[in-house]
Amino acid sequence: MHSLRGLYRTTALAAAIAISLGANTALAQTRSYAFDIPAEPLSQALRDYGRATQQQLLFTEDLTAGKTASAVKGDLSAEAALQRLLAGTGLVSVRTERGAILLQRAPTAAPQSVAAAANAEAEALSEIVVTSQKRAENVQDVPLAISVVSGAQLERASVREFGDLVKVTPSLGIRQSDQPSAASISIRGIGSFAFTLAAEPSVAVQIDEVPVAFQARAFTDLADIERVEVLRGPQSTLYGKNASAGLINIVTRDPTAELTGRAAVTVTSDEEYRLGLTLSGPLSDTLRFRLNGSYSDFDGNVKNVVNGDTLNGSTNTTLRGKLVWRPTDKVSANLTLNYAKTDADPAFTYLRLSPNARLRGNATQTPAVVMPGITPGPDNLQTALNETPYARSEAFGQSLRVAWELPSEHSLVSVTSNDHFVTGDKLDSDRTASTLISNTGVGKSRANMLTQEVRLLSPSGGPVTYTVGLYYGSSTIKRAYKRGPVFSLADWKAAAGSQQMAAFGQLDWRVLPRTTATLGARAQREDIDYWFADLRAAAAWSGGAKDDVVTYRLGLKHEFTDDLMAFGSVSTGHKGQVYDLSTGFNQARADAGPVAPEKSLSFEAGLRSQLLDRRLTLNATVFHVDYDNLQSQGGRGRRRAAGPDQGRQVRGRGRRAGAGRHRPGRRRARPLAAAGLAVPRSAHHRPGRRRPGADRREHALPRRHGGPPGRRREDPPVHALVRRPDRDGGWRCDAPPDERGAALDADLPSPSDARG
Repeated sequence: MHSLRGLYRTTALAAAIAISLGANTALAQTRSYAFDIPAEPLSQALRDYGRATQQQLLFTEDLTAGKTASAVKGDLSAEAALQRLLAGTGLVSVRTERGAILLQRAPTAAPQSVAAAANAEAEALSEIVVTSQKRAENVQDVPLAISVVSGAQLERASVREFGDLVKVTPSLGIRQSDQPSAASISIRGIGSFAFTLAAEPSVAVQIDEVPVAFQARAFTDLADIERVEVLRGPQSTLYGKNASAGLINIVTRDPTAELTGRAAVTVTSDEEYRLGLTLSGPLSDTLRFRLNGSYSDFDGNVKNVVNGDTLNGSTNTTLRGKLVWRPTDKVSANLTLNYAKTDADPAFTYLRLSPNARLRGNATQTPAVVMPGITPGPDNLQTALNETPYARSEAFGQSLRVAWELPSEHSLVSVTSNDHFVTGDKLDSDRTASTLISNTGVGKSRANMLTQEVRLLSPSGGPVTYTVGLYYGSSTIKRAYKRGPVFSLADWKAAAGSQQMAAFGQLDWRVLPRTTATLGARAQREDIDYWFADLRAAAAWSGGAKDDVVTYRLGLKHEFTDDLMAFGSVSTGHKGQVYDLSTGFNQARADAGPVAPEKSLSFEAGLRSQLLDRRLTLNATVFHVDYDNLQSQGGRGRRRAAGPDQGRQVRGRGRRAGAGRHRPGRRRARPLAAAGLAVPRSAHHRPGRRRPGADRREHALPRRHGGPPGRRREDPPVHALVRRPDRDGGWRCDAPPDERGAALDADLPSPSDARG
């Protein structure tokens, strides 16, 4: 890893240095900063400037070699300070369309192309085409609550990983975890978080028309992306059982007609290194290819005081290859292969801890003993672990899409996919350096999924358009888990399987010249089965169940003008039944059978508009969703989400701005339990950041341990608060409340709190 890092450093210095700390460019240019940059080599002064202003600078080393920057001290704007640094160097700064500052040699004459480029950027918003309803449409014509982010926008916002999508998408919540299987996604405050092996997500993820069955599979680098579509609200009619809360549709770039290539190297001030390579072009008149590879290495930002190691880092490798064959004008085939590998050592740090804390109630296990030298607080970047955690995953997927243009301008599309996903995880489950009470959890998972979808599309633009299709999916996931040897003992193996068949369709009928009615329905059957072996109890169970369901969508939209449309809809969502396969599975759980399916009923109304010659896009949606049998880790019953979704987009003279607002209804924030003894629930937090330890999303999978259905178990005593630091200074994810409490508090219930 260190030799690779040295290679990337050398490559970066020879090509370009990117000091990227994620900033709002417009605000940074007008705000005043307190500068204290001495007269020093220009390259170092520029780095100091980048850290102070949180702006991205691009320059080659040969531009700055041998040059010294003037000292800059006092309160100045970012623009004024940069001009002082560059005074007498023969260099000028140019703002790129992505918002970065590019340094170059001062031209001998004013280039006319600069003004021409600026005028070109003042064009009206171009049409955004989406495939959210399984056919290409202008996003402003789609009567759904949808957000679309282009690949260029992702780059400008420094969105490099799947978890970064929350930066650019209102209503989307993404919770990463120290174990891949515990990652979760939520939309409008509804999502799935569960300890069980067989838990289904509430938000579906689709990449190039291929569904991602296991949410952890989606948590990788976002490389070579054409656009990301986020659909809010139930989408089960077209996308099946795992879209009861919404859908994330990711579209990667296709091969090009001409030979093109791209290389991108990024080096950040906090020791993150990224390399991306893309090559695309024709192999013949009918065959094109595209190859993309990316590698990222982040050393981490948390120090383990036990051995001096740096934790909370990751190494990611992604590869994708596409072949597009068009033998005739009527037939096309798209073969895609993708590979992803992640090796991370996630770590949490302590925000609050009572000085009277005692690990597992043992009088000798004080904070000074089990966490020597650590001072909990919002700026704490130290932890004490005698077992180094890891989270590793490797995935390989293949898909084939074949499209035929039939007579009468109909289209027949077939999408076949196969995916293989392996994970391994290790956790210091006592979360301390204690040698007396040292507990470790180790797990390994293996998942496979095969899907086949065939759909028929009618021609677009007529008074009646429709999409009908058939879907088949088969998935299997296996897991082995062991924890011990002191407390919350576990040693088990389990497997869960699912087979589903569905027929679906959606019809749009233009009942009046500017009024269109929508009717959609999906009939689905799913067979699930499981086996569970408790190796400690020398016992095993197996079983299965079936589920038949019909979901629907009814909608009406009216176009007042070409740039103003209003719509309303009612739709249902469905998430399949599931067996609670986790630590503590026993005869009682086996006899109880699967957890009931989660159902949702959604009402939406919205407005789509474009103003000022389409330079301003203003969209608004109001919604009300009722969830029945919400699968929740802490309990089950009815939930309700309601509120407005709003968004606007402005483009002109090279700048683009986006904004959104979401209010998912009122929800009780739950402090997260971790370890030790009690602290106040209102942990200290910085303005502008989400309060550490407060979770605004549901923890998904039903409770089985005490209390009547429909009521949540009382919060366990809170003894400490933990968080996983984000490299951007925020909270990357929160510790699951039940498992953190179970790790160190013997009084918390088990086995619902013990994860495997």
